[in-house]
Amino acid sequence: MRADTRPAERLAGMTRDGRGIYVYRRYPVPVRIERFDLASGRLEPFAELQPLTAAVSGLVALFVTPDGAIFYTYSRTRSALYAIDGVK
Repeated sequence: MRADTRPAERLAGMTRDGRGIYVYRRYPVPVRIERFDLASGRLEPFAELQPLTAAVSGLVALFVTPDGAIFYTYSRTRSALYAIDGVK
C-alpha cells in the first residue's frame, strides 16, 4: 500500500487499467470506497455502501472487481447478558 495509508484502510481491488486501487475502511457504516490513483496519489470517492440490516457492526471483507462490481460481507453484533449465581 502507499506510504500515507491510514491505519484502518484496507485494499479492496485494482482498477481495470491497473492505474489505481480501491480502498475502504470497515468502520463506520455507511462504508465509503475510494479509488486511489497510483500515479498522482489522488484519492477520489468511488461508492458508498449502506447494508440493509440496521445492526451492522462493520464489514468483514469487501472486494471490488476491475470492472467496478462490489462484493462484501458484514457482521452483526448482538449483546449477551450472563447471570452468575453463587460467586463468593
